[in-house]
Amino acid sequence: MLTISAITTDPCDKRFYRVLNDADRAAGFVTGSTTKCDRHSKNRVIYDSWYRFNGSAGVAMPTECVDTMRCGAKAPGWLHGDHPREVEGVVTRSVCFHLNDKCCYYKTDIQVKNCRSFYVYKFHKPPADNLRYCGNGTSNKTGKQQ
Repeated sequence: MLTISAITTDPCDKRFYRVLNDADRAAGFVTGSTTKCDRHSKNRVIYDSWYRFNGSAGVAMPTECVDTMRCGAKAPGWLHGDHPREVEGVVTRSVCFHLNDKCCYYKTDIQVKNCRSFYVYKFHKPPADNLRYCGNGTSNKTGKQQ
């Protein structure tokens, strides 16, 4: 008798996630006149793929409202709620996008996993233009021209 078992991939394995490490993904990065978004920009996330924040972008998504015009976007995305504990496995969490003085003007669900020393996120297509998923980096670099 032939038994076929499902092959599962652990998104914590570096073979199965991409790294977001650009300074302009940091919550502390002040967006200049050229904005990016995760719907149309050349360097947008690939939907339904796993990502890890690292380097200048920060090490996780921020869990508090991020000011508008940060993270290279008009409407930065932040994790609404806590990151999961390791024992929870893959969980669904909401991401809010701050726009027009509303911290949660747009909202979408993503998957998150605690990988012990870091988190991975499975991003989906944002609900509108001008939205971008952000890391918790404190880069004080700016995209504004002097």
